[in-house]
Amino acid sequence: MATQYPKGLRNPDTKKLNQYSKYLHDKNPRWTVVWDETSGMFAGRDMHSIISLDVTRMENVLRRQKGLGPAGINNYLRYLKAVCRYSKSKPSVKFEDFPEFEIGTEEERKEWLEPEDARKLIQWLDPLRADMVGFALATGHRNANVRLLKWGWWHPQSGDLIIPKTETKNGCSLQLIVTKGAKAVLDNRLRVREQLLKRHPHLSGKLDYVFVRDGQKFLGKPFYRTSVCNKT
Repeated sequence: MATQYPKGLRNPDTKKLNQYSKYLHDKNPRWTVVWDETSGMFAGRDMHSIISLDVTRMENVLRRQKGLGPAGINNYLRYLKAVCRYSKSKPSVKFEDFPEFEIGTEEERKEWLEPEDARKLIQWLDPLRADMVGFALATGHRNANVRLLKWGWWHPQSGDLIIPKTETKNGCSLQLIVTKGAKAVLDNRLRVREQLLKRHPHLSGKLDYVFVRDGQKFLGKPFYRTSVCNKT
């Protein structure tokens, strides 16, 4: 596997993760170096040298140091297993002892939002986040598909919403019928879009995303992945 640089540096006081640099690390020696649990652990190793003991060690790191549960650990195991299987199919990689992977049993999720809980949550949110949560509850979409939803994917005449395969997690296009609740959110976002264009004509042709911010600093831009849930 290729040499891997650390994922970042974590400030132990604020818990904030900063992009890694040697300068920043030298300046703040107390900060913790954070590695990606897969590529960091096997950096510099030849693929064929990975054995079952390495898999067990990775599981222990994920469980004891990172505090992950069965579902989180399984995600890493599946990823490493896929990489090893792909490498095994290459004539240039001959495993000394192909590692065994035992995918653990995952606990079923027992938490959910009752309709009244969802309404109370939405009442406390700002208008943009309230619309995003309402749309997510109406469609079951994940973070990225809501946050980066584009107007070009919605077909009002047919009532369909088609997300292209280049934008989905599994690489397949996703089509769903827009429900009454989801359509109400889209209609509201259309009104917001029209108001933004009236106040800021220079945004014409640039408002591709459905859920965009109206503040001056990030005008017309969607949330970053880490900005959807902030300190507020």
